[in-house]
Amino acid sequence: MSKITFKIFSGGERYPILVDKDDIPDFWVTIFVTAELRSSHKASSIENTIRSILHLRLWEKMENRDLLTEFENGKFLTNEDIDSIRDFCLLNKLSVIRYMKIKQSANVSKLSWTNPSAKRGFKTVSKRHMAIRLAHIANYLGFVFADLVRQKDNCSELNQKIDKMKCLIKAQGHKV
Repeated sequence: MSKITFKIFSGGERYPILVDKDDIPDFWVTIFVTAELRSSHKASSIENTIRSILHLRLWEKMENRDLLTEFENGKFLTNEDIDSIRDFCLLNKLSVIRYMKIKQSANVSKLSWTNPSAKRGFKTVSKRHMAIRLAHIANYLGFVFADLVRQKDNCSELNQKIDKMKCLIKAQGHKV
């Protein structure tokens, strides 16, 4: 399981970093934080952004998905995927983790996150918190996807799709 740790530089700067169980930094999150956030955000803001990315990874685990691999294979998020991520971002992380533990131990059938009744048994976060999570996720996915297509022949066409996807994800923060 990934966790957030802090590196303290000689100048006193606290640098949040996502590491795996062997304390190896996550490549894409580290690049994103360094290139996009470090110069303009405080450590606590960066930590919150990483927590949003971890929430997206929890969604990937629940849905048995790997968005980066899918994107490398030319697959973009569908409207249903974006709706599912939106609904998942409304859920409290600890409630989801408890459910996952029960699911693993009791062999419970898959829960569809797009079903509104599925959220009843879970604690939720505020709509503002959900919107912030979605904005962080959109910026992260946009950054990573844009980097992955940089060398492709149809880069400009793909970047337009990426920008549209980012806008669609961020717009979900005003729904529900």
